[in-house]
Formats: sequence, structure tokens, C-alpha cells
Amino acid sequence: MIDAMMRTGRIVVTCTSTHDRLESLFYAVTSILRQSVQPDVIYINLPKLSLRDRQGDAQGIIDIPEWLDHELIEARYMNTPGPYQKLISVYEVVSPNDLVITIDDNVIYQREWLAKVVTAAERYPNAVICGRARVISQNVLGRWKSYHRWPYVHHITYAFWILPVGCAGIAYRKSLLCEAFLRDRQCLPMASVNEDLWFRTASLLEGAYVYVDPKLNTGNIVLSNNELPIKAVPSLKSQSRLKRAWLAVKLSALGYFGAEIGKSDKAWRTVNQYLLHYCAMSDPFRDDIDEGRDRRIVKKKYPSRIK
Repeated sequence: MIDAMMRTGRIVVTCTSTHDRLESLFYAVTSILRQSVQPDVIYINLPKLSLRDRQGDAQGIIDIPEWLDHELIEARYMNTPGPYQKLISVYEVVSPNDLVITIDDNVIYQREWLAKVVTAAERYPNAVICGRARVISQNVLGRWKSYHRWPYVHHITYAFWILPVGCAGIAYRKSLLCEAFLRDRQCLPMASVNEDLWFRTASLLEGAYVYVDPKLNTGNIVLSNNELPIKAVPSLKSQSRLKRAWLAVKLSALGYFGAEIGKSDKAWRTVNQYLLHYCAMSDPFRDDIDEGRDRRIVKKKYPSRIK
């Protein structure tokens, strides 16, 4: 199955990083180069050092590191920095048959990870493939819950109202992404808030389902770039714990009824507005995507969580 995939298209791995994450990027890239199945190309998208960087906000990079000089790696500068560039930056250079796999720059991927992703993509060629995901959930009133109330997927799932989450990698095909949405600059603010939502919207508009296999995340190691020492975490008094507990209950209740608690909720509202506009302009999409039908598919997987 893997050989068939390699005959019909390239395996393209793509990633973004910044100056202060180069150390973790080194380990992430090394883990990809040591995969049992090798990609055809690895795109590393980096921000170029700007005047603002020189004045203290050093996220940009002056010179591309020597360890990125490899026959499989194509390191290049981004015009507009941001995690979403890992996908949009390669859109123009991949073919419809290519498998585009986004990775995070702070994850060490276990040796068989890429082989498993490619095998899943071959089995489900019309689906987005991932190892971590959330169920885009509604409450009993038919309203979307807040982002933090969308439960994680813990079992193999093939469904529509699913949000792939990075870290374990996400595999796309060009035909599963809405080009008009990717080119709509009005939607870029959403990408800077939550690139996972932005990526999913691009595939959702094409009616793409999502295949989730949590085993794709087994054995991967997440590297933390900004861990605080234990001594920096203040001890909590009883009153503080009670306040925190009350806040957790309050946020949980508000989240169930769809309150906008964080930036991701505002991004999801933008997604819904875009979908309403798209449905109004596109009858084929409206006929093809039956929200009730697709939520019933998810409900079968999560009967206690999806109404």
C-alpha cells in the first residue's frame, strides 16, 4: 500500500518554526529523516529576521542552519510568518496526488509514524488523516458548545464533524482543500488564532471527512520550549483552590451553552459565518453536506456527547 502511494504521488512533509524553537526543530526534523518510510521532500518554513526582530523581538532567522542542508529538505523564508504557513506555503507546489503532511516543530515522531500515516491515507484517500482530534459538539438545544467542551477522540473514528489537532501530524490532499478559502485574506486572522480550525474549514468546505487513529500519536514525544521550573509555580491556598474550582464549573456550564470563552470560540463563530455565506452561494455544497446526517454519524460514535 505504501509503495502504491509513492507511485501515485509524493509524500510531502511540511513544518514552520521560529528562531527560539530551532533546537526542538532539530529533533523533530531528525526524527522525520529517520522514519522507516522516507518522505520525498521536507519543507521547513522560517521567518526572516526583520527590523523589529533586531530591536528585540527575535523570532526571525538571519541564516538558515547548516543542519538543514540535506537532500530531502527545502528550507525557505516565509513572507508572512505563522503556523498556518506550513500548509498554505506548499499549496502551489504540490500536485493533486501528493500527500501533504503537516508536523509540529516540537515533536519527536516515532520511527513508524510516517508509514502508519501513509497507510491510513491510502486506505482513506478522500479523508483528512490525523492522530489527535476533537469532536465538534452540540448541546441538547442544537447549539455549538464552546471549543474547550469539544471532547477529544479516543478511538478510531471516521466522521465529518471532527476537528483534527496538530502534534500527531495531519495529512491532506490538495483536492480536499478549498482554494477560495485558502486565498481569502479576510480569513487569515482566524488562522493566526487557531490554525487547526482554519485547516479544517478549508477541508470541510470540500465535504472532506476525517479519519482519526489515536495510535498515530503513540510513541511520539512532545518537547516543551517554555517549561517553568517547579519552584516558579506558587502553592495554592484553600481559598484559591475553591475559586479555581468554582471558575472551572462556571466555564464548563458556559461552555456547554456555547459562550465565547476564548479566541478559538470567536474563530469558530467566524467559521460558521463563512459556512452560512458559502452555503447560500453554493447549492451543490448544501446538497452534498447534510449536517443532520453527518452529526448522526458522529452520534453513533459518541452517543452520550452528541445530540
